[in-house]
Amino acid sequence: MTVLQFLRHNFLLISTLLAVVLGIVAGMVCRTLKPSSDTIQLVQFPGDLFLRMLKMLMLPLTVASIITGLGNMKGSSAGRIGVLSMVCYTSTSVAATLVGLTLVLTIKPGAYSDSSTTDVLHNNAMASTMDIFMDLLRNILPDNIVAATIQHSRTEMVVHGIKLQDDGNSSSGNLQETGGDSRKVNQSVTAKKTVMVDGANIIGVLTYCIVFGVTLSQLGRRGAVVTQFFTAVNIVTFKMIRLVMWYSPIGILFLVMGQILSTTDMTETGQTLAIYIATELAGLAIHSLVVLPGLFFILTRKNPYAIYLKRTLLAQALY
Repeated sequence: MTVLQFLRHNFLLISTLLAVVLGIVAGMVCRTLKPSSDTIQLVQFPGDLFLRMLKMLMLPLTVASIITGLGNMKGSSAGRIGVLSMVCYTSTSVAATLVGLTLVLTIKPGAYSDSSTTDVLHNNAMASTMDIFMDLLRNILPDNIVAATIQHSRTEMVVHGIKLQDDGNSSSGNLQETGGDSRKVNQSVTAKKTVMVDGANIIGVLTYCIVFGVTLSQLGRRGAVVTQFFTAVNIVTFKMIRLVMWYSPIGILFLVMGQILSTTDMTETGQTLAIYIATELAGLAIHSLVVLPGLFFILTRKNPYAIYLKRTLLAQALY
């Protein structure tokens, strides 16, 4: 492989890495100019557009690709693949959750920040940890598929305050008296509540699309029009993603630059970010090199690392 071939095949990757480096350098240089908040917002604007384009295409890509793949299958293979897909996605999601919780409880990345909000955020996360698997099951079966495209369920700890006034009238409608005399009492009651928060419910959308695709494959010729529609949507979405990816170096450049300009304390932020990155990389390494190969070995009784090696050699041969 010549240098020109390498540059041609990896031009987008190289330009993205250069954009990150240029964004860091430009951000550090521009910090000395002390730009205003309006200027920082203008610098971040191209990066915000890039993120919005990615979010815009995520849902059509997920829906069209799954329905197209399952809808084009014949016989009972679609149902079998659909069930396996759900089992695989759910099991890997649970495994990833366990790995993430273990690393967070072990490393505690938020404990290295001096921010006054760290303890509050940490306590809220710990309060919802016991309910995370129940939330996973709730999100698998969303009660509103339209709302699932923008929201997901989450259990939160809600604190209800009860304040009793001196005149015997409680602001919460309750009254506590001792010896016939009313007195001022402050009391807090903690309760769990399932709420809808911003963020697409991907696993719920996947569940709906898998069932939809399996049912569509069973319709045969009657469902051919719908299958062709989602096939066209899938092709168009992939072409749109290619266009967005060519814009990605510009978006990443201004996104990194804007984040550096908007950071108040670079030292504290750098230390905290380094711990978070280390935790994230450790989780990805454990999940991709231990958990997924372990599941593959349990299901197939084959060496997963041999498959990794074959895929690597195949990718090199294609280039």
